Amino acid sequence: MVEKTIDRSLLWQAQTPQMYRFGVLFKALKNVVKNNLTITDEASSIEYLGLESVLVPSSKSNLKITTAEDLDLANFYLKI
Repeated sequence: MVEKTIDRSLLWQAQTPQMYRFGVLFKALKNVVKNNLTITDEASSIEYLGLESVLVPSSKSNLKITTAEDLDLANFYLKI
């Protein structure tokens, strides 16, 4: 059951790829492992270091390939 419909104008979507300088990301990921932290993506590891990520406007057509179904969808779009 739906509990509540929220104002969607307040939402945004993070997409892959996320990009950071190698040294900074490596340090952030080492920190995650060392401190047994839970992260959802590269950006959250950067946040644990107290750093910020820059948001770059993009399009929903930037497909993320994570599962076989995602690959099927990409193949579908490429055949159009």
